[in-house]
Amino acid sequence: MVLTIIAVLMGLAFPSFIESLRANRLASTTNLTLATLAYARNEALRAKSGSTVCPRGADGTSCGKDWNAGLLVWTDDDRDQTFDAAEVRRTLEPSGNIAISANNVDLIAFDHQGRSTSTTPRSLRLQPDPCTPGQHQVRSISVGAIGQASVSKETCP
Repeated sequence: MVLTIIAVLMGLAFPSFIESLRANRLASTTNLTLATLAYARNEALRAKSGSTVCPRGADGTSCGKDWNAGLLVWTDDDRDQTFDAAEVRRTLEPSGNIAISANNVDLIAFDHQGRSTSTTPRSLRLQPDPCTPGQHQVRSISVGAIGQASVSKETCP
C-alpha cells in the first residue's frame, strides 16, 4: 500500500520536476545570452572600435553559422572589419537542450557608440528541446537600433 502511494506521488511530481528543470535551464541560458550581448556592447564602447557577437565556429575561435554551437564575442581592435582570433574577447559554450535560432541573422554587431550596426532589429529565439506546445517556454531576445536588448516570452508552437 505504501509503495503504491509513493509510486502515485512520484508519478505526479516527476513531470513537474522536469518542467522546473527545463524552465531553469531556459532562464539561465537567456540570462547568459543577455549578459553576452551587454558585454559585447560595453566592449564596443570601451574599445571605441566596435564589437560583434556571432555563433561559434567548429574550431571554437572563429565565427560559424549555427547559433547552437555557442557564442563568440570579438572586437575589431585593428579596425580592418575582419575577424582575427587575437581579437576574441569571450566565448559562451552551447547550452544543453536549449535551441537557439535566428532568422537571417549571421551576427549581431555594435559600433563604437554601442549602437547596433543593423537598421533592423536583430533577434535570437531560445526554446527548450522539446518545447511543450502551448507553454510559455520560448524567449525572444531582440537587439534594437540603439543597441539595447529586450526579452519577450512566447508560446511553443
